[in-house]
Amino acid sequence: MIANEKFGSGIIKVKVTGYLKNNTENELLKISAIGIKNKNKITYFDNDVKYTIKIKENEVYLSREGASFFNSFLFNNKKSTSNYLLKENNYNFDLEILTSFIDVKDNHIHINYKIVETNCDYEYQIEMSDVI
Repeated sequence: MIANEKFGSGIIKVKVTGYLKNNTENELLKISAIGIKNKNKITYFDNDVKYTIKIKENEVYLSREGASFFNSFLFNNKKSTSNYLLKENNYNFDLEILTSFIDVKDNHIHINYKIVETNCDYEYQIEMSDVI
């Protein structure tokens, strides 16, 4: 359990490390950032993109927002989905996601999934640790 709650607010600074790997095309994006954890929500910035993760029982909501796009994912073992919005043209489209593995603990998230439309397999894994 990540500790060091300050002033009883439940807000904790955390170091977020991990990666997003496109296994189909063998591309790796490393993640290393300082974030904020507040109960079941984690927020961090990496490469000018804001990531927000909300965790519920057996379900992970992940959003990525940059200057020109907003991309959201809902991962669970039943039906996972994604929506991608291009802000400039207000063009958005839904993507079907097949989640093959999901493991969520207090200090890490590990998800393997496939985007059906592109037939690409991905692995997303992050770990969170206290910032002292």
